[in-house]
Amino acid sequence: MQGAAVAMALKRAQKTGKEKTSDLLNEILHGETPDILRNRLEAVEGILEASATAKLFGLSDHEQTEELEVKQMDGLIAKVEERIRRFKSYRNMFVLLIFTIVYIAVMFLQRDVPASYRVEASVMDSI
Repeated sequence: MQGAAVAMALKRAQKTGKEKTSDLLNEILHGETPDILRNRLEAVEGILEASATAKLFGLSDHEQTEELEVKQMDGLIAKVEERIRRFKSYRNMFVLLIFTIVYIAVMFLQRDVPASYRVEASVMDSI
């Protein structure tokens, strides 16, 4: 009922060119007692405080910030674990590369078969 009265008063104010707040309030609140006005103002303040502190649906702002912090920490931990895994993979690849180079170098140095046979034969003769 009051919403319709407010809408009607706003239309009337726009049509007649009245834009003064005092005239609009006098028109809306005409005949209201101070007790009723106080109760209505307290109800409106309560609604404004409730809407400012919490939402009707979903999580409150405090819970959303905690959930966001948890998601950020989980994401950060996942990134760190991925970097550690990547570092270990590169380290393992580097060690394999060094082993392969050393193995090929040793094989290259041992390619002289007659010299290797003489060394082996002399060791076997001494035993």
